[in-house]
Amino acid sequence: MDKAEKQADQFDKVYQEAKTYLDKEVNKIFDKFQRDYGLSQVEARQVLKNMKDKKNLNELRKVLEARPNDPNIQRLLADLDSPAYSFRMKRLERLSDDLDRMRESIYHSEKTGSDAFYSDLMKDSYYKATFDLQQQTGLAYGFSGLPENEIKHLQSFSWVGDGSTYSTDIWKNTGKLTSSIKDELLISLMTGRDTRETAQAIAERFNVGQNDARRLVRTESAFFHNQMELLSYEEADIEKYIFVAVLDKRTSRICQEHDNQVYDRDKAVPGVNCPPMHPWCRSTTVGYDEDADYSKLKRRARNPETGKTELVPADMTYKEWYSKYVAKDGEKVYNQDTREAKAKFYSEQLLSKISGVEPKITSDMQRIAGENKLAGLEFR
Repeated sequence: MDKAEKQADQFDKVYQEAKTYLDKEVNKIFDKFQRDYGLSQVEARQVLKNMKDKKNLNELRKVLEARPNDPNIQRLLADLDSPAYSFRMKRLERLSDDLDRMRESIYHSEKTGSDAFYSDLMKDSYYKATFDLQQQTGLAYGFSGLPENEIKHLQSFSWVGDGSTYSTDIWKNTGKLTSSIKDELLISLMTGRDTRETAQAIAERFNVGQNDARRLVRTESAFFHNQMELLSYEEADIEKYIFVAVLDKRTSRICQEHDNQVYDRDKAVPGVNCPPMHPWCRSTTVGYDEDADYSKLKRRARNPETGKTELVPADMTYKEWYSKYVAKDGEKVYNQDTREAKAKFYSEQLLSKISGVEPKITSDMQRIAGENKLAGLEFR
């Protein structure tokens, strides 16, 4: 997945350029013109919930006017209508339009980069998988080149079952980012947050957006890579494959359960019996040879004590590895795995809910839980 990480790094630059521009524009609006109206962020977010169009400042006025009579609200409304504020309000409206254009710009950059990257990735994965199979079997069999229509088909294929593709996911993610930034701008307007706090809130939103982009690249890369491996098996007349999970302590429960299971190639379904099983999935497959003695072959595993990669028997399952190297006890493995899986599941659910309201808290929770490794988003 090194290539996927490098591609995600390229997308990071696009987001950072957008953030740099936005920081300058925010300073022009809020610098030296912030006033504390006594509204908390919770109250400000409640106002936002009642707004259908967050670009329309007239709607903001209507929502504020509909709230119970409050001197703080009245002061804010008076300022919104004052000549001193009008120039900044126009700038804020223009910035909202800029955010919409920024969304389209980020989307096109990410979409164009993804199209080219995934196309190259599929070709590389297919030819490497074919080469590896020829090395494994000792046969230099003929095989077809990867047709462009197969690449186009997979790029437009919705493998997650909800009709979405990576293209629609990019659009959804960029929309979520720009909407959340608009929220932060209005919150700063209503609460009197200073420019430093506003910049920090926006930075947290960009961090979430960049992580969404990275997660998408990693997960889609896993899908395309595994599809190319399946295609190479078909070319080699290999009818079955072995599901291979990563032998370390970060592997998800579902991948643990599928590890070393043998499945029919023509019945492979991503997310069901073929990777990726979930976002950030690191599992893969290998062609199954019914004549091979897998107890005499080797696979890689991470030693939990030293952190180094070691070789273990190829037929060792994840539970056997965990029992031998981590828990030392089969019953302990089951109980601990169950507890960890539940803890990770509920923590991710909690982080997901909080991120929509307080990205700063979410980011801090992730860093605390994972020693700066974003534990809540690194579960695979």
